[in-house]
Amino acid sequence: MHSLVARELGETAGQSLNKLRRATALWAFDALQASNDKWLNKDFWLRQSDSLFEKGKAEELNDTARSRMPSFFEAANNDLPQYGRA
Repeated sequence: MHSLVARELGETAGQSLNKLRRATALWAFDALQASNDKWLNKDFWLRQSDSLFEKGKAEELNDTARSRMPSFFEAANNDLPQYGRA
């Protein structure tokens, strides 16, 4: 989403943030092996991370509810979880 917000503001997406995102994704998915099962395929998850950064959505996850999730600031206050209330 950072790149979409930056584009809307007439800015460019930060390359240092992109490098950090990619390095974090590589670290998180490092244990996954290339597999015919997309859920266990590191390259699949790296593509989704790249797509989220560049386009704001993970197109290969369209068949799930995980393809695009609103950020907390995009949700109404009454839709947010309530913590610490008795």
